[in-house]
Amino acid sequence: METQGAFGYIIDNKKRIMFVESDAELLWQILVREIYVLMKHYGSKEALRSAFENIKTAKGKPKNEELEKYIIFTNLHEETYSGVMNRRDYKWSTTLHYCQSSFINILEAGLIVNQAEELGFVFLLDFDKGCVKFYKKYLEKKREDIATATLEEIMEFDDMPIISREVIINEMKSSFNDFYGKYLNIREELQNLYKLKTKARRESAANIEDKVDKLIYDMEWEMKKLHAGRRVFYNRLKVLDLIEE
Repeated sequence: METQGAFGYIIDNKKRIMFVESDAELLWQILVREIYVLMKHYGSKEALRSAFENIKTAKGKPKNEELEKYIIFTNLHEETYSGVMNRRDYKWSTTLHYCQSSFINILEAGLIVNQAEELGFVFLLDFDKGCVKFYKKYLEKKREDIATATLEEIMEFDDMPIISREVIINEMKSSFNDFYGKYLNIREELQNLYKLKTKARRESAANIEDKVDKLIYDMEWEMKKLHAGRRVFYNRLKVLDLIEE
């Protein structure tokens, strides 16, 4: 069962939190390690806070140039397989989908999809108190505290990653480039097959249409497998040695 939740940060009593669609029970494991990496990168909690202060809240509807700029964070699985691009109708939640569960990614994007509701597993980085909190929020507003730590304590944790922020970002970009090249090839094949099917149907060529349907099924299956393999959150888990081969 997928576990939902939220993560975010507090600066000057202002809370910014982003919805987490799945695997929210792992927020402590991944985000404590991301904070460790970020503290190593920025050098101090004051510098890290300054970086978070530059994050803006995504508002309105993404413009065409923003859709292109943030495509590395976009859930392209939302696009239809009909050969018609509907990315222009994307909301920020889809455009920044792969910023979920990652402080590294929202800092790289410089944006967060802010929401008001807390429900499920919640991880907060509180710069005002210099600590992190992990808890579970229920519908009846009951709260179950799970873990807490100061930023200084995190820097003393065992088994923290030695990989740098730059390596993580470069790995993410390389992984996306590989995915996107394959994605564009499959999408082009699908678009051509849809056109061929339309032509066969128009010409009442049932035999050809049946063969094209089989090809379409195979290509759509390839697309589904490609998307299933593109899970940035789990890629980072592997990079940070949080799972075993």
